[in-house]
Amino acid sequence: MSKQQKYKNYIVEDLVSKTKIDYGQEEINFPFLTSNNPLFDFLPYTHFSLYSTSPLKYFSNYVKERYGASDQEIEMIWDMYRERIQSLINNE
Repeated sequence: MSKQQKYKNYIVEDLVSKTKIDYGQEEINFPFLTSNNPLFDFLPYTHFSLYSTSPLKYFSNYVKERYGASDQEIEMIWDMYRERIQSLINNE
């Protein structure tokens, strides 16, 4: 595995570890949406589709600023992240 792939994996795992899932309430808190806005603290699973591209702007800015990822890397990281979170939700 290349250093670049290891770093992408690290980013995904770091994001996943910072994502809070409340299985009882079926809500999720994304680290890239919590910018001191209480409306984004927790969102219902049904209100926020992980396969929507709407959060990609927030995700993109967050990953670029925090981890220094390029636009191409961000797309791959987004896909990896969505799959991991969706898997966690489905396999609660």
